[in-house]
Amino acid sequence: MRLTIFGASGLTGTCLVSQALDLGHDVTAFVRTPGSVAQTHPNLDVVVGDVASATDVERVVNGQDVVMMSLGVKMGVPDQVCTIATATIVPAMQKFMAANNMTADQAPQPRRSVRRRSRAIPFLLVCAPLVYLVMRWLG
Repeated sequence: MRLTIFGASGLTGTCLVSQALDLGHDVTAFVRTPGSVAQTHPNLDVVVGDVASATDVERVVNGQDVVMMSLGVKMGVPDQVCTIATATIVPAMQKFMAANNMTADQAPQPRRSVRRRSRAIPFLLVCAPLVYLVMRWLG
């Protein structure tokens, strides 16, 4: 499967990239800072861009099977990156992924429970054309 992960250099994004590569997927890691992804892998393509740029976003969404958004900001820092990113990522998905007729029956199902930790913070995982709310578990 071909995946694009927005926010691939953050804590959650790094885990998503590692897990996707371990499962044999082709991963495009979209980051804003060059050199922010330390991983190297034959199936990993790191792309530097701006989530506010429709051109940058469309370039990495086109041809993908799955798009994941794990963007975030540090607590207490006013930033609208998630709002801005959603405004560019969702239209790109609608433009390039509309032909994907995945139904709820075909959606990926978790292999095992990850409920090992006490607190959870939700983050948005966008999987064409469905939107899933996934829990990121914190220790």
